[in-house]
Amino acid sequence: MSELMPLNNLNALEVFQKDGLQPILDRVAEEARSQVADVSTEKGRKEIASNAFKVAKSKTYLDGLGKDLVSDWKNKSKVVDNERKRSREFLDDLKDEVRRPLTEWEQAEQERIEKHTNLIELLSSYGVEASNWMDRTLESLRADMNALKSENVSLFEEFEDRASEVISASISKVADAIDKKRTYETEQAELEKLRQESAEREAKEAAERAEQARKEREEQIRREAAEKEKRAAAEREQALEREKQAAHDAKIRAEEQAAAAEKRAEEAGVLARQKAELEQERLKQQEADEIAKRERNKQHKGKIHREIAEAIEKTANLSPATSKKIVTAMAKGEIPHVGIKY
Repeated sequence: MSELMPLNNLNALEVFQKDGLQPILDRVAEEARSQVADVSTEKGRKEIASNAFKVAKSKTYLDGLGKDLVSDWKNKSKVVDNERKRSREFLDDLKDEVRRPLTEWEQAEQERIEKHTNLIELLSSYGVEASNWMDRTLESLRADMNALKSENVSLFEEFEDRASEVISASISKVADAIDKKRTYETEQAELEKLRQESAEREAKEAAERAEQARKEREEQIRREAAEKEKRAAAEREQALEREKQAAHDAKIRAEEQAAAAEKRAEEAGVLARQKAELEQERLKQQEADEIAKRERNKQHKGKIHREIAEAIEKTANLSPATSKKIVTAMAKGEIPHVGIKY
């Protein structure tokens, strides 16, 4: 017995339907379990192994049958998916094309509305910023008031009522800020005037006290003048001696500094001359190297030209003069598609 039940003539579509495979599996299981062998004998063990192999063959066949069916479905599904993708892309593009006029209108409408709302927000900000009137100048507040009054609310279209409301509110707030700022500056000017008057009184009183103190001090100075003059004479004499010593010390330091500066200048000059000489030697050596390099290149090219001319002369049986002219033309690039590798 080669198999537990015949499987070759099965219809894959019928088998792989809901509950279509179970009868076959039941029959295979029934056949497999109906064969009883003696595991204690070699023949029985072979029969058990054969029975298990037949079950494995049934599994392989049924799995392959389902795999072939699914493969065919996948190919057909791929065709359908490609057409679905093409249909989606075409209809998406068509939808965008048909809707484009509305989309452009909606975008323009959005920009128009944003323009109005942004300007309304700006006009509203004038009122908000007016609350910080302490940090503002009258000129800037008046500039805001002029900007608010210059707005034409009829240009706001359907937002005209909102714009009019915001402008009125901001004008009221800015006007209030202007009044407060003007009052504040007036009060500050009066306070400054009072401070100046107080300062002038204090200055006058201080001057009178200073004059009285000056007179008292002059009297004391006259009493102390003789003693101070005596001490001053002694101090002047000591100062003169210190000045003489300082002048002498300064002269010595100046001479030492001058000598040191002269020495540094001489050393710097020697170093500069040495550096210039080294640079001149380097340039001479560089020039000599370049001349030698050009000469080597010239000799190398001449050698290659002679070798080419000799080869042409031998190969083409030409005269040395003709061969040389050909090589010269090749070197100058006068012969198309031909070059010399040096």
